[in-house]
Amino acid sequence: MSLLYISQEKVENKDLQRYALENNYQYFFKEFNDLTVQYANDRVLAEYESVTTNEDGTVYGFMLGEIYDIEEKRAELKVKHRFISDSDIEYLIHLYEEYGIEALEDLNGRFVVFLVNTALNEYILITDRYGSYRYFYALNKEKYVFCNDPVYLVDFLPKRKLNSEAVDEFFNFGYVLGNKTLLQGINLLGGASIVNLKTGDLNIKKYWDWSYLQKSYTKSFEEAVTELGELWLETIKKILSKHPKFLLPLSGGLDSRGILAAVDYLGAKDKIDSAYTFGQKGCLDIIIAKQLAKIAGINHVVFELNADNWWQNIDSAVDNTFGARNIIEAHSGLLSEIDSSYPVLSGVLGGETCGGDLLKKELINITTKEISDSLFKLLRKQKGIRNTRLLKNYKKSEINFVSGYNSKDLYLVATRGLYFIDVKVLGERFNYIEPFMDNKIIDFIYSLPDEWRLNRRIYKQMLLRFFPEYFSGIPWQKDCSPIEKRTSTGIITKRENKNRKQLVLFGASSLGIKAIEVLKYEHDSIYFCDNDKGKWGKFIKGIEVISPFMLKKLSRISEIKVFITSMYWREISSQLLDLGITNFEVFQQFRDYRNYDRWLRTPGIYERVYEILLSPRCKKRNHYHSKRVKKTLSQHKKGKIDAAQDIGLLVTFELFCRRFLDISDETRK
Repeated sequence: MSLLYISQEKVENKDLQRYALENNYQYFFKEFNDLTVQYANDRVLAEYESVTTNEDGTVYGFMLGEIYDIEEKRAELKVKHRFISDSDIEYLIHLYEEYGIEALEDLNGRFVVFLVNTALNEYILITDRYGSYRYFYALNKEKYVFCNDPVYLVDFLPKRKLNSEAVDEFFNFGYVLGNKTLLQGINLLGGASIVNLKTGDLNIKKYWDWSYLQKSYTKSFEEAVTELGELWLETIKKILSKHPKFLLPLSGGLDSRGILAAVDYLGAKDKIDSAYTFGQKGCLDIIIAKQLAKIAGINHVVFELNADNWWQNIDSAVDNTFGARNIIEAHSGLLSEIDSSYPVLSGVLGGETCGGDLLKKELINITTKEISDSLFKLLRKQKGIRNTRLLKNYKKSEINFVSGYNSKDLYLVATRGLYFIDVKVLGERFNYIEPFMDNKIIDFIYSLPDEWRLNRRIYKQMLLRFFPEYFSGIPWQKDCSPIEKRTSTGIITKRENKNRKQLVLFGASSLGIKAIEVLKYEHDSIYFCDNDKGKWGKFIKGIEVISPFMLKKLSRISEIKVFITSMYWREISSQLLDLGITNFEVFQQFRDYRNYDRWLRTPGIYERVYEILLSPRCKKRNHYHSKRVKKTLSQHKKGKIDAAQDIGLLVTFELFCRRFLDISDETRK
């Protein structure tokens, strides 16, 4: 990832310089009157011959990320200014020259921009509207240091000390609210920030707030569906125009699929270098993503997630997130083989914004007086620690709800969305582009009545209307069913490159019908089998129901694979073995891409967790009740409870302390 390091210390950070050289990044070091700038550019979003300036070299510019919707204004500026490139930062330098700081308040994109006007001795730092490009700062005796990787700020602190309020929030909610971090003295700059840096002064101005979003749409629901679809295509089109190639994380959900469908609609499939999916073997995400990639005709790479390669990424996840997210959700190392020279089209926050996933029914009609308590319960239930008795000094955190929000889920989007979901457990090795956080998309979707977003109503209708090939009939990993099913007529037709095994679903049930939606594209032909004589010879969804006798006969003349789709799976398993059929498994309706519960019981991993949480070093911190932690680990190992979420939080916090509080080399091992 590119790094932008701004410091009043006026000393070159050798660690950052070394990082740039080791990764073959462009590296610039510039000293100004009051501060120094170090810029390590990975060349993915832009490449520069030198530090970018205006014509007479009085205004310098540095940038992380990129912006959109600038072509009209760029053409206007070219009349008065000489452009030597099409870079975003050169455009911003000239925009600032012509219109001042105020012109920077209406930018659309994911970015951090730093402008230096040497003639006026002015230093302007600005973040994107939502703060989705995370940028941190530290203060020490009225001097400051900024960087998008907070690890480079730790040594600047006079003393390493935990932020007690942030620690409470971490355990209550699974992440930290607002602009705090777990370390006192290091904070997020936050979204919509303009900072005029002066010696000994840190003046932060907010140019936008979530409360600015207003309910203003007056047209019909059907018109809104069309407008949303057109706006989505416009957003994807302008993003695609910025780069020759992109990477696409592709899951079995709706959001990444919505990106792929729009790319295909625009005739730009050649822009996708590769789509990639990770998950445990046989998970729905992989099955569905393979199907989508085949429809699109794009290169698809699968990374199998298992206990061993999951645990290998735990330590790197602490650095990647700076302790801001439960490390059990770390999978960054799996993607080490992917070429990071292309930007990543991320579907992050699609369901939370367009789909209204955080718009819970109980929030819509609740009063402002009641909402803080309801929000606390929702946040705790989602990712917070469940057994608070594991902590010695548990303290309930306060929810400061902003009553000016015009949608009841905006607090959750602005906190859980940006401070948890959008934290990159995959690491910032990649340059992420987030179409769902486009300003025009956000302005439009929150101008609509909340009821239209509830249960993804308008989002689903838009996807079905504009991209039926990708959404009508193809299952959604959330419930194994399409968001709208195609009418089934007859037996499933054969497709090229399919598995030549005959597929048999033992159990002509509702679960069997859901299994069809997931498995029908992987096999030549499908049969139902059932012990109910009344179903033999009949057809369900165009698929014949055969008897166990016919199943045995079928197994003798062709290779078959049996999925048990019945609640009586134990009895059927024995029955299949009696029939001489061994190639079978129980179909799991919700085959998730990960299984932290099971992985934490794995030999080697369990012992390592035990050692971390019950080590003398951990006990000395006096944060946990050791006896209760020991009992919880034992019960989890025996399968009596699923304590994966709690264990993950405890391990995350302990490893964070080891990494950033324990100073000596010995204690960091």
